[in-house]
Amino acid sequence: MNERESGSFQPEVERPTRLREYLAELEKRNDKRVASREEQPDGRLIIETREGEKYTIERLTDPEDPRLREAHALMSSEFSEDVMDDLETLQSALAGKVIGSEEDLDTPLQIHIIEREGRVVGTSQSATLKCLDSDGSETGKKMVMVTSLVTEKSTRQTGAGTELWRKLVLDASRSEEISAVVDEAAGKAETFYETVGMRRLFIELEDGTMAEIPYYQSVLADSWNKKTGEPLAGNKPEPLHFSAALLDRETQEMTTQELMSQIRGVMNYDSYQVLGYFKGNRKAFDRHEEILGQDLARLEQFLAQAKDGKVHLLTKKERKESGKTVVDHKSLDD
Repeated sequence: MNERESGSFQPEVERPTRLREYLAELEKRNDKRVASREEQPDGRLIIETREGEKYTIERLTDPEDPRLREAHALMSSEFSEDVMDDLETLQSALAGKVIGSEEDLDTPLQIHIIEREGRVVGTSQSATLKCLDSDGSETGKKMVMVTSLVTEKSTRQTGAGTELWRKLVLDASRSEEISAVVDEAAGKAETFYETVGMRRLFIELEDGTMAEIPYYQSVLADSWNKKTGEPLAGNKPEPLHFSAALLDRETQEMTTQELMSQIRGVMNYDSYQVLGYFKGNRKAFDRHEEILGQDLARLEQFLAQAKDGKVHLLTKKERKESGKTVVDHKSLDD
């Protein structure tokens, strides 16, 4: 679970039917706001809204691009300092370097921006990750993990945010066969996430209750004490909603083992560190792995209660119409 590899661009692959349908659905849902879309030879997407405003959506690849500073400032205006990476960390992640051990390679962070009249008015961060078995081996499936998406207030309700989401999935699928899109979301963001096809995750208990996965974002990779392997002061698991869209099947349900393979992949990227980060301190390295192993074990213990061994992906409407008692993530105040 501690090997972190650099991503690389591959020749464009053929997209599975469900993924093509998903991208088409996003486009169709957004047609009421977006009048036109123009793919440029350099990969940029230019859209024009029904109100006549033009936006350019583009993936940044150069850590020294001055627009990265603008994107970071916009992200910082939305998130608190304790969960927001500094600019230097963002540059290392974009270059595919392990934070705190830059000689090691990591899966590159993918950063997209929305520009209007030369200003960055929206940005997202995502990565293409490998799903992992309990022993850390690859399952053969890959997913897009969207870590954040922010737009200026003036850009909201224009359709630009949905186009940004569609663009980041489209770009990821050019070189990789994507089986799912996953996200860790705050409670108040469900309305937007449902517009891009995301659903929260539930298991059915023996009494018929639908219980949401009690997901916590583990301590992040740059928040470990290098001497002890304990979390740095003030850092602890953060309760979030884990949501997903499955792109390798028609039904929106998966096994508990499939969910765990996704979460291991997310934690391998978000939270696990390499030995080099701890400057060769094996005791500290082992301690951080022990803590993260406990996080995984707690989630597996909860999932063992699923009476059919399945995880059900449900929208707010589907939960309401299910006729079952629904228990949301208790640690979150929506």
